[in-house]
Amino acid sequence: MRLPIGYNGLPALRKYLWKIQKEVQSGDTMVTSINWVQRALQSEIEFSKALGGVPHAHGGFIHLDNAAVPWGGDFNCTFISAPVDVAGFEQVTQQVEQLHRRSYLERPDRYEIFPAVHDEVAWGATLERLGYRLTSAVYFCAPAAADALPPHVRLYIPSETEYCEWFTARESAMTYFDEDWFQRLLPLKIAFSRIFRPYWLLVDHQRVGWVYCANLGDYCRLFEVEISPEFRGRGYGKWLMQAIRQEGGDLGASHILLRSALQNFYEKCGFTVCAHNTVIRLRR
Repeated sequence: MRLPIGYNGLPALRKYLWKIQKEVQSGDTMVTSINWVQRALQSEIEFSKALGGVPHAHGGFIHLDNAAVPWGGDFNCTFISAPVDVAGFEQVTQQVEQLHRRSYLERPDRYEIFPAVHDEVAWGATLERLGYRLTSAVYFCAPAAADALPPHVRLYIPSETEYCEWFTARESAMTYFDEDWFQRLLPLKIAFSRIFRPYWLLVDHQRVGWVYCANLGDYCRLFEVEISPEFRGRGYGKWLMQAIRQEGGDLGASHILLRSALQNFYEKCGFTVCAHNTVIRLRR
């Protein structure tokens, strides 16, 4: 072990070890030694790339163009990657709307700002005039390791055929389902699932939940953490988090990253708030 500069005997060693122990227990080392805002931005871009988006830098913002579909949302989307004031945001919206008109895309319906804006109140009048609303998003991280699962609980990676059948059945049951829309979406989701792999949580061989997970280097990013409604309230969500943290470690990642509004749940699962960003959505 390399001792700190100025080490002068056993008292200093004890103080040093106590400090490291407190940092590990509190999670301070994990949160402060990694630029989680940067990784949050990277993971959102990787998510849209997995759906077929191609990123283009435009000076202060990144726009992902998806040649397969004209939709906004996760497909043709914008990330503002530098601090911006409300006047600067309005300039970005003008540029992006011009890009969408030129490419015959739907009106952009979401902008994500990294890092988060500081004075959300000051943005209110301008966003109201432009037809947008502002929300804050919270990211959580945890080490890619967890307690062992009970023997009757495990993760399962479905085959592509199994995934297609499951995804088709799930989407076709939704009230918004449209056959033409779905036929355009399905190949994009299949390609997406090769990067953000679907994992099913099996309890006694029965699927009770799922999550999408991508290994992005030193961390794994999770999307769509879900427990089926009929199985909620039984502690399966915690098992899903334990299982995917173990899987992240097996994939070589050191941390797990996700975005959610469920702060109490994720903190109980060993996650720590590590980053924030601002999401601005078109009012419907």
